[in-house]
Amino acid sequence: MIIKKVENKKELIGFVDFPDKLYKDDPNYVPYIRSDLISSLDKLLFTEKTYTALIALDSNKNVLGRVLFTIAKNKQLKTDRCGFFSLYECIDDTEVSSKLIGKME
Repeated sequence: MIIKKVENKKELIGFVDFPDKLYKDDPNYVPYIRSDLISSLDKLLFTEKTYTALIALDSNKNVLGRVLFTIAKNKQLKTDRCGFFSLYECIDDTEVSSKLIGKME
């Protein structure tokens, strides 16, 4: 397993599509509006470069987990460096989760 930074459109598609595969049998799952999410992430990751997206991949390049994060100024805490993360999803495996969060840290 490797933890990789999303660096191109193909990896971005894998990042966005992962929850659809993870929750495919869950009747309560409500997917994101795919085109809007791709457009927003494309801007944040590749144009503005204000966020970083990580994906965990197995040896066959199947996505096992994902996380989006940034380090930015927090006006409420009055600090210049505060970490924020979102879009965290992972298979039920503590090793994958630990490595994904560890790489983010």
